[in-house]
Amino acid sequence: MNTHAKGDDWFESAKYPSIKFTSKKVEKTPTGYLATGSLQMHGITKDMSLPFTFTKNETGGIFEGTFSVKRNDFKIGEAGGEVGDEIKIKVTVPVTK
Repeated sequence: MNTHAKGDDWFESAKYPSIKFTSKKVEKTPTGYLATGSLQMHGITKDMSLPFTFTKNETGGIFEGTFSVKRNDFKIGEAGGEVGDEIKIKVTVPVTK
């Protein structure tokens, strides 16, 4: 992420240094898994469902998922303008045994 995106006009990363997802339910799908829960970003919490996969490796595995959110739902940046409302987020979480 570039410095401008981290700044006060967009993500305000000094004030909101992390994005948090808390799952309430995880279910198997034909292509992987779907976690349903709440996403907290930029001080705002919204219910969401996040698709992900799990790939085993020698030391444990990797959870990976890609999903989109509407930045205006989380008050990121100003509405309208040259930047679209939809933000794509990719998550990679390595785990070890």
